[in-house]
Amino acid sequence: GSRFYKNSDIPYIEKCYELSRGNISISEVEIGDFIEGITNVERNTRKIIPPYELDLFIQDKKLAIEINGIYWHSTNSGKSKDRHLKKTLACNKLGIRLIHINEFEWKNKRDICKSILLSALGIYETIIDVDDCEIREVSEPESNIFLDKNHIQGSISSSYQLGVYYKNELIQLVTFNMVDEYTELLRDCTKLNTLVIGGFDKLMQTQPFEVVHSFVDRSKFPCDEYVEHGWKVVGETSPSYVYYKENECFSKQCEQYLVQLLGNEFDQNETIEQNLLRNRYLQVYDCGSIEVVYRKETINDKER
Repeated sequence: GSRFYKNSDIPYIEKCYELSRGNISISEVEIGDFIEGITNVERNTRKIIPPYELDLFIQDKKLAIEINGIYWHSTNSGKSKDRHLKKTLACNKLGIRLIHINEFEWKNKRDICKSILLSALGIYETIIDVDDCEIREVSEPESNIFLDKNHIQGSISSSYQLGVYYKNELIQLVTFNMVDEYTELLRDCTKLNTLVIGGFDKLMQTQPFEVVHSFVDRSKFPCDEYVEHGWKVVGETSPSYVYYKENECFSKQCEQYLVQLLGNEFDQNETIEQNLLRNRYLQVYDCGSIEVVYRKETINDKER
């Protein structure tokens, strides 16, 4: 039952111990310190959306940040499926944008998380005008490499990819796929810490599809920017979930391969959810998404 640590690790272990006593995670402290190095931030406040607590709140930006520990924000720990959505909606009513960052994302995709947060604060390392760029199709392999490096959800199979290139470097990307009877915008991704002025509009004007649907992840992004660019809100989806185990993330699609996933631990007398929870998979719900639609003809009429 023993574990051994180097003497040099003792300060870190002591810090973990002190933080755990106060129910504050290492990830929350690190993100709080990161934001505090940029602007004034209020920590662990219940004054904004009582009785709920907000981990971080930046008053002048109307921005809140929640850092969600995997276990304590999972249904395994007794949290409701709509807990994250309730906080998001409460903030939205006050004109506050709430960004949820979970500890898995912070540990494994820290640079992407930082870029999202800096963008929400209006801070960029590089600003480029799309008029100084070239628009051209992107191969799927190049698209996947770009998404894995710059998008919080990583790469995804798609049938059409279009990008903005600056000095022959891909700096912004949109990917599409036919879903049932309509075209879906699967990814809209910009190089980390970069703002491409007019990039998204130019890409949507250039892409060949007349009608495009997209689903905006409301745990990270508002749909306001889509509406400002002529998209129309047509609906919303309920919170969905993923599973976490041993520093790995599994989408709900893993349920289709449950027998292979669990092997001898699979019990046919239990439901899918019971099997996964019994085998210590942590089920974490998001905030759902907002469905928006782009119609090229409508946009062109407005511009004329």
